[in-house]
Parts: sequence; C-alpha cells; structure tokens
Amino acid sequence: MFKRTSLPSTNSLLAIFLLLLSCASILDLALEDQEDLTFAHMMVEGSIFGISLTAFFLLSNRIKTVQSEVNVVSRQLNEITEQAGLWKKRAGAFVEGLGREIELQFREWGLTPMEQEVALLLLKGFSLQEIAQIYERSERTIRQHAGVVYQKSNLSGRAELSAFFLEDLLVSETK
Repeated sequence: MFKRTSLPSTNSLLAIFLLLLSCASILDLALEDQEDLTFAHMMVEGSIFGISLTAFFLLSNRIKTVQSEVNVVSRQLNEITEQAGLWKKRAGAFVEGLGREIELQFREWGLTPMEQEVALLLLKGFSLQEIAQIYERSERTIRQHAGVVYQKSNLSGRAELSAFFLEDLLVSETK
C-alpha cells in the first residue's frame, strides 16, 4: 500500500507564517499608543494584515485542493496495486512458467547474463536510458548489449523480441 508521510510541507509552514504575520500586525496596532498612531502607520499595518490574511486563505485553499488530489491519486495507486496483485495471484503459475521458458530461450540463444538482463528489461518495456541508469552504465553500452541480443536471436528489434514471446499468448477477436 502507498503511504504518505505526515511531515509539514513548505506550503503549510508558509501558511502558518502568514497567519502569524497577520496576527502580529493586528496585535501591533492594538498595542500602539493611540495618540502616536498615524493614519499612514494604520494603513501599513492594515495592509500587512489584509495581504497576509488573504494570502493565508488562498494558500490554505490550495493546500486543501492539492491534498484532495493527492488522496485521489493515492486511492487510484492503491487500487492499481491491488489489481496487479490479484492478477499476479491468478496468473502466478503461468507467469512463472513463462519466465522459465524465456530464461531457457535466452540460454538457447547464448545470451550472457548481462544480455539476458537487458533483454528481460526490454521485454518489460524499459527504455535503453532507464536500463543504463539501473545498471549505472552508459546508454551506448546498453544499446550494444541490446544489439547483440537482437543479433543472437535473429530478431530485428524490441517489437520482434516481444512478439517472439507474447504473440501466441494474446488472443485476437478476429480469429
């Protein structure tokens, strides 16, 4: 399950600061000696109060909106994770068998362990750049590994590699 931390965000801290600023400006006006209070001073303090309080409410509203959006995305992520778990549970034996067969085919093609890893990640949909980041290698090196995989398998690219393993698994409505 996806869990969020409850640490206050920068926006929450800013909202608290704005509220404190508005309170401090009103308190300053209340504690001023009324005889020394000028119109200009009242206007400055009143403006600080008004602007900071308005900014507080706008920011608070935005925080609530974002929190609501985060909650929706969190629920969606949890649902998708749950669905994936159910799919894995139902298809577990088949997926495990497919995994073994893919591994056997990789060995039959004579792929090195690194080439097998690259091929597997290509089948999973990772980009060359993502694979390079995972293995902390250059994209060029990963591209070379992928090229060797295609050469040893006599396949022209990622689409043919995927089709080699998945074509017969996918049922078409037109058949």
